Amino acid sequence: MNILRMTSFPEKKEITENPNAIIDHGLALTHILPLSKELIKKGHKIAIYSGEGRRKKKFEEIEKIQIFRTSLPQKPMYLPYGFSLIKNIKKIEEKIGKIDIIHAHNPSYAFAFAFQGLMPKKPLVITWHGTFIHSKKEDFLLKKLAKKAEFIAINEPSRKEIIKFGAKKNKIHLIHAGVDTKKFKKKGKKLNEILFVGRLVEWKNPETLIKAMKLIEKKSKLKLRIIGKGPLEEKLKKMVNEMKLNKKIIFSGAVNQENLPKYYSQALITLAPHLWDSFGKTIIESLSCQTTVIATDQDIPDKIKKCGVFYDYKKANNEKILAKEILKMIKSKKRLDELGKKGRKAIEKEFSWKKVAEKNIQVYKKILKRKKND
Repeated sequence: MNILRMTSFPEKKEITENPNAIIDHGLALTHILPLSKELIKKGHKIAIYSGEGRRKKKFEEIEKIQIFRTSLPQKPMYLPYGFSLIKNIKKIEEKIGKIDIIHAHNPSYAFAFAFQGLMPKKPLVITWHGTFIHSKKEDFLLKKLAKKAEFIAINEPSRKEIIKFGAKKNKIHLIHAGVDTKKFKKKGKKLNEILFVGRLVEWKNPETLIKAMKLIEKKSKLKLRIIGKGPLEEKLKKMVNEMKLNKKIIFSGAVNQENLPKYYSQALITLAPHLWDSFGKTIIESLSCQTTVIATDQDIPDKIKKCGVFYDYKKANNEKILAKEILKMIKSKKRLDELGKKGRKAIEKEFSWKKVAEKNIQVYKKILKRKKND
């Protein structure tokens, strides 16, 4: 099967030389690349049609993936980018062979196909990577695409949003994001630490973490490590100073993904007390490293609900609840170990990139069969 992905993808030079490549190109390097590599292992060909090609190589091969770039701009609404693909499909096929599936990794990349008569004669699947804000013009194009394409939703809120735009339920496939279980595995010994990983923004709720630490500072010797950067950073550091928690809370800033498994592994618990969020990578990365989680319960898959503590997201701002759950969890090393092992098994079974690739293949086959029968 030949699959053409529509998304932005960095140059090989950018990947190897930029220490912040994972941060700058998160979707490309932590989702599209590992998924594509698994599909290639299974005998499929992957090509990517990327924008932002003015000062970049128009073509290169990365990890056996053929990357094509257009110099046309993505604005407005990715339309020049999309129109250029329609024009260049034949040239791409001359290089990689007949394209079986076009897979856009964001509805925006496929907006050009919403116009009458411009839909390529190829099955189109669009991954909806979480909810996002769109304008009235984009809403119009999304409603058009909903009637023409099939969709992969990476979480339940995304699936519900696609339905609102008029897509048929039988053309929406729920496949959660994956984790590299070879990279994210237990490394080293546990320290007396709990961990937060994520952008320092209001809805990730790091302020409640600091308030909870104040409540437990005299009841345990725990330290909190905060990994991430964002607009709340200075405010959080000021809170820590005012609460005299400098010896209890460590700000590690942005951490290269290669080092994340070490921090997950040495933590007793990973915390994700988000005010609202769709199911994300922090939880599955932590569980893959055999570290249990305490998180709010919005959009948590059934497969991992017994691998940690998930409390009512409507009470996310209540630091007393969070402090209580942390103290309860650390009382039993046996329970921490059991939950960690249970979490690792659940990730290997349902959320490894190998498993996610298999689910994608099943969707592709279903779409091709449907297309053939239409």
